[in-house]
Amino acid sequence: MARTRSTRRLPVAALTAVAAVVAAVVAAGGGTAHAAPPANDGWQVVATRLAPEQEAIWDHADATRPDDVWVAGVQDYDYEEASGTPAVGHWNGSSWRVYVFPVADDISNVTGLSAAAPDDVWVTYNEVATKRIYHYDGTYWTRKVTRGSGRKFGDITAVPGHAWTLATDHSVATYNGQTWTSKKIIDSGTLDHLESRTSKDVWAYGNAVEAPPGHVPTTYQPLAVHWNGKAWARTTMSSSVKDCAFTDLTAVGGKKAWAKCVGYDRKSETSWWDVLRWDGRTWRKVLGPVDGESGAGLTANAAGEVWAGSAHALWHFDGRQWQHTPLPQPKDRQPVLDVAARDLAAVPGSHQVVAAGSAYLDPGADGDYPPQFDVVWRRS
Repeated sequence: MARTRSTRRLPVAALTAVAAVVAAVVAAGGGTAHAAPPANDGWQVVATRLAPEQEAIWDHADATRPDDVWVAGVQDYDYEEASGTPAVGHWNGSSWRVYVFPVADDISNVTGLSAAAPDDVWVTYNEVATKRIYHYDGTYWTRKVTRGSGRKFGDITAVPGHAWTLATDHSVATYNGQTWTSKKIIDSGTLDHLESRTSKDVWAYGNAVEAPPGHVPTTYQPLAVHWNGKAWARTTMSSSVKDCAFTDLTAVGGKKAWAKCVGYDRKSETSWWDVLRWDGRTWRKVLGPVDGESGAGLTANAAGEVWAGSAHALWHFDGRQWQHTPLPQPKDRQPVLDVAARDLAAVPGSHQVVAAGSAYLDPGADGDYPPQFDVVWRRS
């Protein structure tokens, strides 16, 4: 099915862009830049409270180079609805800027962020009745697609000149610079996420077990489908990879990739996760099971270093061994109870890694949920 693009060209200011220049914001008591000495395996907090409103969290991170780092999530977060107002933050090497996107209702979630280049950035988000894809060309955010009903847009991934988004549980929509074309690539299961390294190295992945509409899966099996530039092909798993669903994947070239596979035991209400490695033929387990929340995702760089995480700490593979490192807590005007990283991104052209998430504050005697504010970490 071919879908012609729907464009709505908007200047930065029209998207309620908030210039969060660090020096000015610090003076105003808003977003904070941190320059603490390296600790916790080199991880440090580099920015907090960038979003202009309270209750903000970052769920996504991506980067094209050290002076082009992106994070995305929501502000005005509603615990009951697990949603808020979409926002995207951008680091240009000297300052942060935050863009707040238009919504028709108060229930919205960012479902994907992908930066192919400083002037080629994509974001998807869903509302109750509207689903949107926006593209940034270095000057303008342009609305590429809007849907009024039906399947929500899922994750999005992009390389220069191409983009892919999840159109249904079984299909991927490809953008060739002019139009979107949707193709069914599996008959059963659920595709949840996407990853691309080149136009001939794209992954769609999730859970091979498909739950009835409106229901949550009760069992999990790994699912990863690969595009080689000509066709989509389902990949094989070793016997040790089972009872889990792919939640994160990063391709590093040379027919190599890493992934996180998360399982959940409903009887004990506990979760665990494995780190997997793709050798061009088979997925094999290299770490796990690790008990606890899956949290911060997974990323890797061309040097062979890998980072995978729970919400509160990270595992780092330096090419020889895995090391466990807690994330540092930010300093704030109120006591911080805990932190939660939700996504990781290796920064091309450097050894840097970025983590995006939030910090929790004390809710007080009458608080049902702990207040949150957005946090960005970096390892140099």
